[in-house]
Amino acid sequence: MPLTNEILARRLKEARIAVGVSQAQAAEVLGISRPAISQIETGDRKVGSLELDKLASLYGRLSGDLLEEEFDPDESLLAAFRAVGAQSLEWNVQQAVIDRCRKIAKATRELEEALDIGPPLGRGGVGHFGTAPTENTWQAIQQGENAAILERRRLGLGQAPVPDLVDLLEAQGILTATLNLPEGVDGLTLILPDGPFVAINRQEPTLPRRRFSLAHEYGHVILDARVRASVTHRDFQDDVREKRANRFAAAFLLPEEGVVDLLTSVGKPPRSNTSSVMEGGHVYSMRNTNPASDTEIQPHDVVHLSHYFGASHLAVLYRLKSLAYLSEQNLQKLMSARESGVLKKLSSAFFDEENEAAPSASTPDRFHRRFLALLLEALRRDEISLGHATDYAVLVGFDSKDFHGVVQTSGVAPMKGRIRNPHLGE
Repeated sequence: MPLTNEILARRLKEARIAVGVSQAQAAEVLGISRPAISQIETGDRKVGSLELDKLASLYGRLSGDLLEEEFDPDESLLAAFRAVGAQSLEWNVQQAVIDRCRKIAKATRELEEALDIGPPLGRGGVGHFGTAPTENTWQAIQQGENAAILERRRLGLGQAPVPDLVDLLEAQGILTATLNLPEGVDGLTLILPDGPFVAINRQEPTLPRRRFSLAHEYGHVILDARVRASVTHRDFQDDVREKRANRFAAAFLLPEEGVVDLLTSVGKPPRSNTSSVMEGGHVYSMRNTNPASDTEIQPHDVVHLSHYFGASHLAVLYRLKSLAYLSEQNLQKLMSARESGVLKKLSSAFFDEENEAAPSASTPDRFHRRFLALLLEALRRDEISLGHATDYAVLVGFDSKDFHGVVQTSGVAPMKGRIRNPHLGE
């Protein structure tokens, strides 16, 4: 079906309503009157390309989404924000976060293309085990577990610890970034035309927590590939998709056989049996355990697993519970050890380091370091102007004066002659 002005007008109205933006707010962004927006949405006034881009950004989507053959008004990141109960964020704050993430993804791809280079390790293809979402919690958890097993097998990881997650995700075609996101938002996933984009909150308190968040978003890429946008918000953990992604992350970082082998090597073999649990008319087999005191999981076992697999203490505890190593009483005792700081003290004593030490919020991470290197190289090759490069630097969180200082220190010459990509950065 050809895209007529009437169809586009209807889509613009549906997209606006889906994210709760008023005609007055849309008019303010475009710098036109509210009646003019009404005319656009009835098809009585054509929308210009620049106006279309601004409205698409306001509604949390790409302008191309509005022109595709199939259109779903609810498939926007802004709608996803609202779906997870993030209404506590002002709509303009939500829109700004969305727009910034999309621009960062676009900027990174453009810089790579301008320099005629591939991303780190090249970008291959991620495995997709997309399964129709279920309202049944146990089924969702099993889907997450199975997807993690299949993905580890596809990647040839065996039962060993997962290597650097940023390298791994980039190699699967997933652009990753660590950004300052609003409080309560642990991460988000965008399925963009050029490939998936994953961002996690830079305010995550520890490096293991960042690893878990990356693995969680990886789960969304694999299991929810048909969903254009997924937002991980702490107030929406009861959603089955979030539980499924959580189980994927736990099973991906802490594979069952690997956990069993490590604990068995220190005298903690699993002692389990199965019991039947009924939910929604279905019967599920679950393992449970009442370990003897001589094989009971101790705080030092949690610390050992945490360091070996690069997972947080909390992730280890819940994984051990799901693998039937912990009774509820044992879990609560270990949770108390975590809350009282015992696990942190053991971590320092056993490994001469703090596995859950907080990374410095002011220290550039790998994404920021690589982005800066791309900018400097683009400047050196006259692929981008200093003004546009500065805009990109500010976009990802650098101070403009600091960036200019880095440019001067690096010895990159000011722009001379013709810029090869005059539109880069626009």
